[in-house]
Amino acid sequence: MNKKLLFQNLKIEIDLQLKHAVEAAQNTIAAATHEENKPENKYDTRGLEASYLAGAQAKRAAELQRLIHTYQSLELASFGKSSAIAQTALVEVELRHKKNLLFIAPKGG
Repeated sequence: MNKKLLFQNLKIEIDLQLKHAVEAAQNTIAAATHEENKPENKYDTRGLEASYLAGAQAKRAAELQRLIHTYQSLELASFGKSSAIAQTALVEVELRHKKNLLFIAPKGG
């Protein structure tokens, strides 16, 4: 497994997640402020619920932006078979006769 290629693909995936999160937040903000979501009575909370959702989606987008910033400055270290596991290691784990590769990242599982 080429760790450099894996890391590039990881960054592409995070960029895509950010794009989707920003679009979702924008759509939800538009829905929250749309005329149809104005409360019809004091118990109608559609607009309020949509605004909470928009806030959470905006927070997720900000988290992804911080993750992208972290990964932009991350340098991939080289490891040998006897090296201790640390950040940017690519580790093979076997569970129930199935092997998986895990990339040890500083954040953003």
